[in-house]
Amino acid sequence: MRTSDFDYDLPDELIAQAPAEPRDSCRLLVLDRATGKVEHRIFSDVLEYLNPGDLLVANKTRVMPARLIGSKVGSGITCETLLLTRREIARLASATKQTGYTIVPTLVFIDENGRAKMDIALCKGKKAFDKRQTLKEKEDRREMDR
Repeated sequence: MRTSDFDYDLPDELIAQAPAEPRDSCRLLVLDRATGKVEHRIFSDVLEYLNPGDLLVANKTRVMPARLIGSKVGSGITCETLLLTRREIARLASATKQTGYTIVPTLVFIDENGRAKMDIALCKGKKAFDKRQTLKEKEDRREMDR
């Protein structure tokens, strides 16, 4: 199996921007494996397709309106901004506890009241050593072993 087997076109208008109300009215795509027939249903119909012993995996992800798309002043380059809550910032900060990761401010704005807004990135740092030297040593050892 290849990851390219999972490549498909997903138009932006089909990506949920807000949760369905009521929640069980979201779309359900049903594929009959025997016939290849595809049906478009709603999630509240899912029980019609489950049999005793089947496993239903629940995904607890949420859709929240936190993504803004705009353009940078001066350059006109399109950029994407993700608004985060304090809890999400704490989760991001905990990711930095993994070896080699750090949060880096890429752009800082300070208003007249001293409040700051930042563009940040989660980055994986470089190794503390020069990899070229390690590769040279490996090559030298190979030559000596020959």
